Amino acid sequence: LVADDFPQSAEILARLLRQDGNDVQVAQDGIEAVESAAQFRPDVAVLDLAMPKLNGYDVARMIREQPWGKHVLLIALSGWGHQLDRQRTKEAGFDAHLTKPAKYETLMELLDHLPDEAQTATDRSQEL
Repeated sequence: LVADDFPQSAEILARLLRQDGNDVQVAQDGIEAVESAAQFRPDVAVLDLAMPKLNGYDVARMIREQPWGKHVLLIALSGWGHQLDRQRTKEAGFDAHLTKPAKYETLMELLDHLPDEAQTATDRSQEL
């Protein structure tokens, strides 16, 4: 799942992920992201933090509250990259925090090291 309120950013990332063989859904606000995640049940969600209707922090919390959301790899991809922002993403349940503009290779490194489903989100928590 790729959620970003800037359509071009979301579509570019989704296109790159699809070219690498991934099945990708795109959401353009926080409510749509939660609804898409509930239906799509992604292995990975890349979420912008500053989305309308519901911010990325709240989206992450809502996903984590679901039984199927416990093992979703949550990646914040945002222009917000200060230490406080990173602390807030960790508290919301994100596994990683990438600051825009992030290199696609950095995202691919995270995806290449997807943990076994048996591991919990806290076991795989990392901050970039």
